[in-house]
Amino acid sequence: MKIKFILIIFLAFYQIGISQVLSSSPQFPADTDTITITYDATKGNKALVGYTGDVYAHTGVITNSSTSPSDWRHVKGDPNSWGNNSKEPKMTRIGTNLYQIIIANPRKYYGVPNTETILDLAFVFRSASKVGSDYIVGRNADGSDIFLKIYQTGLNVNITSPSQTPYFVNLNDSVKIEVVSSDAKNLSLYITDNLVAHTDTNHIIYYAKAVAYGDTWIKAIAKDVYNHSKIDST
Repeated sequence: MKIKFILIIFLAFYQIGISQVLSSSPQFPADTDTITITYDATKGNKALVGYTGDVYAHTGVITNSSTSPSDWRHVKGDPNSWGNNSKEPKMTRIGTNLYQIIIANPRKYYGVPNTETILDLAFVFRSASKVGSDYIVGRNADGSDIFLKIYQTGLNVNITSPSQTPYFVNLNDSVKIEVVSSDAKNLSLYITDNLVAHTDTNHIIYYAKAVAYGDTWIKAIAKDVYNHSKIDST
């Protein structure tokens, strides 16, 4: 994706959480991990903010056999289980506007055969019953489905912020750029093909000021002890 500003970079390294609609533990979940997934209703379209009833997940997977991001496969329950509280998983409320679900081994949980590669877990969240004429549904801010990326074990890198596509800011706004990695010996960040940061840790945060209009490309490269590399770019 393109970020619609030109950057002046201010470097800082911190250990803080990622502010997204979904977060997970582990941070780079694999298809056989036990994954704790937290849904923050104050993010995304915020439709479920302040809702006090039970919340259910409508969930499936995106695999290498999917034809588009809307082509969910192996939907939990069945593709027609929307609104059926006996088939769809109930979220556990862990705080105000915060919900969790634990998925032990997504491949088994969704019944995905070994011939398919799981790329993402797909979610929307709904009220337990209709409010008025319809359910209250939590989605991304643009109304799209919510995805949690599934990773191969080992070396990984992910630009977690900005997370929108495309990303627009006003002139002189401050913009956070965050990169995380796993099993990396070192991590590098490039802005428009220029190396602007290099660290032996697995986490970088930059604060950038939008000082002029334009398109800016961001690229992160993680390398392991064998000099293998993984790249993420936005």
